[in-house]
This record gives sequence, structure tokens and C-alpha cells, in this order.
Amino acid sequence: MVDLGFTPVLRYENTSKQGFYAELGIGAHLLSHTYNNNDDHLSTAFQFGDHIGVGYVFNKNWDIGLKYQHYSNGGIKKPNSGVDVGVLRVAYKF
Repeated sequence: MVDLGFTPVLRYENTSKQGFYAELGIGAHLLSHTYNNNDDHLSTAFQFGDHIGVGYVFNKNWDIGLKYQHYSNGGIKKPNSGVDVGVLRVAYKF
């Protein structure tokens, strides 16, 4: 599945851009196809996505984060059970 999305993110971090941070965002997503996995159904390819996350920036290159993301079509079409995803991110800036 491919997800093309646009999510503005509000991020609270130190002015030095290092150390702990917290973020939250809400946006729109277009999925390559609908999703049906047992009790989790996304009946439209268009979805809203929101997330909340925390992380730590070690230096100017390394960043590790953990976020919880929820996808839902906002009741546009049934079924709309939504899907929850946990994401662990490790990033290195070149």
C-alpha cells in the first residue's frame, strides 16, 4: 500500500533543536487502495490521519522518534473502523 499525504505538524522542541521533542499533526492522505484486514476496514482511499509523537535529537545528525497514528475517513463511507499504527523512526541527516 502506498500513502500520499499532507500533514502539518506542530512540534515543541528546545531552541537548540537538540534533546527531547513532542509533536502532533492532522492531515489528509490518499491511499493506493482500500484496506480490509479482519476487523479493520478503510472503505475509501481518502483518509484523514492524525498522530502524536515523542522523540530525541542526539546531535545535528541523529534523531529517534516514536509516534502513534490513526487513519479514518471521518464517516464519509461505512465501514469506517479506522486503523491505528505505531511507528518507530530512526533518522540520520546527511
